[in-house]
Amino acid sequence: MKFLEKQFSFSKVVFVAAFVLFVVHAYTNIGYFHADEHYQIIEFAGIKLGSHQSADLAWEYKEASRQTIQPAIAYVLFMGAGFFHVNDPYILAFLLRLLTALVALSAIAFFVKNVQPMVAPESGKTLIFLSFFLWFIPAVNVRFSSESWSGIFILFMLAMILGERKSNRYKHLVVGLFMGLAFLFRFQSAFLSLGVIAWLLTIKRIAFRDFIALTFGGAITLVFGFLVDSWFYGKLVFTPWTYFDKQILQGIAAGFGESEWWFYLWEILRAPTIPFGILIASSLIIIIFRRPKSILLWAILPFIIGHSFVAHKEVRFLLPLVNLVPLLLVTAFDEINALRMKHFASNTFETTLMFKGLAMILLAMNATALLVMATKPAGTGKMAITAYIAENYPGQQIHLLHTPWSSPYNPWESVPTKFYQIEGLTETRIRNLCQVSDSLLQNDKTNLLVTRMAELNVKNCSDPFLANSRTILLKQSIPDWILWLNKGYKGIYEDDVLFLYAVKEGGLHNQ
Repeated sequence: MKFLEKQFSFSKVVFVAAFVLFVVHAYTNIGYFHADEHYQIIEFAGIKLGSHQSADLAWEYKEASRQTIQPAIAYVLFMGAGFFHVNDPYILAFLLRLLTALVALSAIAFFVKNVQPMVAPESGKTLIFLSFFLWFIPAVNVRFSSESWSGIFILFMLAMILGERKSNRYKHLVVGLFMGLAFLFRFQSAFLSLGVIAWLLTIKRIAFRDFIALTFGGAITLVFGFLVDSWFYGKLVFTPWTYFDKQILQGIAAGFGESEWWFYLWEILRAPTIPFGILIASSLIIIIFRRPKSILLWAILPFIIGHSFVAHKEVRFLLPLVNLVPLLLVTAFDEINALRMKHFASNTFETTLMFKGLAMILLAMNATALLVMATKPAGTGKMAITAYIAENYPGQQIHLLHTPWSSPYNPWESVPTKFYQIEGLTETRIRNLCQVSDSLLQNDKTNLLVTRMAELNVKNCSDPFLANSRTILLKQSIPDWILWLNKGYKGIYEDDVLFLYAVKEGGLHNQ
């Protein structure tokens, strides 16, 4: 009883600390990790808010090939915020991240509570700690993205399956609802769900009526998704089909780049940092051989294998799995510990010292990574630049010079980020920093210039520009100390880091 009380007390302390950490992440991680998180969700919501027209949106809107459950959530939240006269785009985006953090915290806490019996008693605290504080978990779980929200409902689904309850009358119906919601947020979760269904039928051997209940729950969410999408697009549309047709059958997804089948095997090692990646990959191998009937294995492997057959691959496609990593690590550790206890009666002093030393190194790495993720904007910090302009030049007419691919308001030089646009902004695109001259400045506006690190590395143009006393660095999208740490990690594409300058007239000439 005392052990359970201590465990409960530990859980409460961890949850409170995690709540603070997740809220901090939600506040500081401004912007978007990937363009889809913004263009296919927040910008889409603008069509219902009346701030956007069809021409303002990405091509997926015209093709009705994106699920709209998240734009619908954003629309409702923005409408509610507008009732209280909250219209600042940065506050609105923060509210989306905060909502994500709160739902994610609930899912993680629910999952941890239900899977505690699956781990050894001495591993319980480790599972609780890692579930909230493994370095990439807070950052992923504040993103209002399809990957993060699908992963959240995957957690709810697995927690319902694994939890022991006195009454299971509606259990599989709820499992089906959560499974369907995970699918609505991200269609590719079907790979994982198929593995889970196979486990339920072959390993768990659920009754036929339970399978029907699960199927019915999933069908309800599909109908709900169909209604939301049809309302949003203004016509009857089944987006799982239109998405599959455009992205896979017509090969549009592959047009964004193709990767080898082993892409995800490498990224499992690299993306979490090599030391953590080795632990994750080793844990997966251990589970394959030691617990082949584990639902974790039946969920994770089909997801990875299914994605490996799709030509276009990105690290973010694995993000729905991140909340399963702590249980994977702890389960594998329990297996290794059981083998050790079976074959070795006790630890030697040297072995104990080695494991403690390794644990301290990993904890230090984890704490450093948590600090980085809690203080940096999302991605390469594009929206940190626009936020700086909005905060420091309120109501001013801004003329923004930018080098290629540098404008944070239109980073891909196709569809602008209208959500963050400021009134009276004008932009001038220049080929390189050698082109900067007084003739480009507008006397009736505040002249700013934004450029990428890639342009600053072209010394024959950047050196004269930086040497001029009338160019003043105002904001760097990613701080230097994080870029220094990135030399070892290579997780940030440094060429795309942005630098914002004030440019004053006088003495600026074409080189």
